[in-house]
Amino acid sequence: MEASDSSTPTQTDLAIPVSVGRRLDFVRSFTGQRQLPDLSSLVVNKTTGECGIGFTRSFNPEEARASVFAFDWRSVSTEFTGAVAAARKRSAPRKKRTEAAAAQVMYEYFTANKSSLPTDIKKYPPQILRLLIEGEEPSEAYAQGLKS
Repeated sequence: MEASDSSTPTQTDLAIPVSVGRRLDFVRSFTGQRQLPDLSSLVVNKTTGECGIGFTRSFNPEEARASVFAFDWRSVSTEFTGAVAAARKRSAPRKKRTEAAAAQVMYEYFTANKSSLPTDIKKYPPQILRLLIEGEEPSEAYAQGLKS
């Protein structure tokens, strides 16, 4: 889909000529898991104006860019925003709790959810408490604690 008129930008012209290395891994993971067009086809070498050998060895960059430009990205923007928020939350530093505060959180979660917890829950508190002290969310601390 290259343009013949030199005043009309080509797909390569519309690509992003920056050096981002692995910074786009999150985006590529998001699109790959959902079988969406590969946005990394827009990342080109400033000198050559083309994707790197790692991409061109496996994919046709022009076809990949055509798929990217043809896709309605608005259809996944809400899901992408949610995925970004979840990733930020996972990577944000956890606020550690004192043992007393963690024990209180553990008790409150247990009280609110005891009907859905296993009957042998009493053997798990040390693992759950440790996770809560480290700043884990109660639902995640219980889920991880029950796996161990």
